[in-house]
Amino acid sequence: MLQNEQNGYDKPQFDSRVKHVMALENAVILLTRTAAILAISLVFGLIFSSFAHAEAIHNLFIVPYVKLTPSGAAVLQPQTGGGYNSINDGGITKPINTVVEAGKQSNFNGVSTYRAPKYDAFSNDSLNQYIPLPESNVSTAQEVDFNIRTNRPGSNDNTAGTTQTTFTFTGIVNSKSTNAGDFEYRWDFENDGEIDGYFSIFNSISHIFKEPGQYTVRMEVLSPNGEVSAVTHQVYIADNDAPQAYFTVDKNTAPQNSIIRFDTSLSNDNQYERGNLTYRFDWNGDGNYDTPAQAKTSWAHQFREVGSYNVIMEAADPEGSTARAQIVINILDDNAPSAALSIERLSDLRYSFDGSSSSDDFTPKNKLRFRWDFNYEGSNDINFDTSWSFSPKFTGNYRVGGAKNVRLQVMDEQGFMDETFAQIDVPWPEQYFELVASALN
Repeated sequence: MLQNEQNGYDKPQFDSRVKHVMALENAVILLTRTAAILAISLVFGLIFSSFAHAEAIHNLFIVPYVKLTPSGAAVLQPQTGGGYNSINDGGITKPINTVVEAGKQSNFNGVSTYRAPKYDAFSNDSLNQYIPLPESNVSTAQEVDFNIRTNRPGSNDNTAGTTQTTFTFTGIVNSKSTNAGDFEYRWDFENDGEIDGYFSIFNSISHIFKEPGQYTVRMEVLSPNGEVSAVTHQVYIADNDAPQAYFTVDKNTAPQNSIIRFDTSLSNDNQYERGNLTYRFDWNGDGNYDTPAQAKTSWAHQFREVGSYNVIMEAADPEGSTARAQIVINILDDNAPSAALSIERLSDLRYSFDGSSSSDDFTPKNKLRFRWDFNYEGSNDINFDTSWSFSPKFTGNYRVGGAKNVRLQVMDEQGFMDETFAQIDVPWPEQYFELVASALN
């Protein structure tokens, strides 16, 4: 009691205040818990609502055609013109493989409120979109067609390809009263009645035919008011064959350091033009290709060492199919040519010189070169009377008579040379002696 008096309060008053504070704290805790429960319930409600909404959207989008009831619900309706038969429980529609040919009106059983979803059934990006088609005044089937492109290079025929060729089909609608973008397209790549996709606003589609054969491709076009037009084109698919590899060489035996030229232009392929083939070479047959693959057909290589070389050429088409051709090139030690000459006197001072009997192991005679010195006077004489020429013959006149040393040099394609000499006695003409005698007298 003394302590309570010293602190300025009594015990009964303290107990009342504590109870009041505790009551307030309990109320706050209860309100906090209630708010938390409500928030959690709201979150789960939103999640389940989103799932339900997403499922509803998904079910709506797998239905090709829907009718809007007065309550706003989407209800499936029977439809014969677009190739579908509906299921009453709201499930996925099943194809019945019936289509309306060009020029015929599809039957919607008097229902005029159909809307064809504008989406690509094979694209996840379009799953969350719904674009209703606009009203249209078109009353007859449209004139439609489609063009064909391929990724096969160098081909002028887009209706043929291989099992690796990508075909791109693009639909065309000739309509003056409706925008081209208001039509939808679907495709049957085998024309077997089994549609290969829902109607889509995208008029272009690509396809690879995995088996060889003749295919009839069918395109169907749906107009905004439900008319369906159809057109077909044929494509031919073949298995890809390997190329036929050929090449030629200017010579298969040559001296050391020779440059040999190769031509691959005779190679060909059954599916691709020659210009789309590529080639590469293994110059020594060791299994490692010494050049990158290139489309050029003229090749050259210098063989610097003596020996036999198994040259392999590989031809490849754009799909990677390859074929090979090979030849053995013999590189030999080179010898100098053999120079030979003959001389014929035509008159007192006129002579004919002929080196055509000269020869070489590798260089043909018409590729040998010749030069002449008609009055050779020893090792210090470095002047020639003619320059290098492919002609082995020369005819000319001496100015004075006397003993003459004739020198002939012959050079082959590799620059190796040989020379030969001949000595002739050129007689003095009689007119020369008459002039000398008159001068002495």
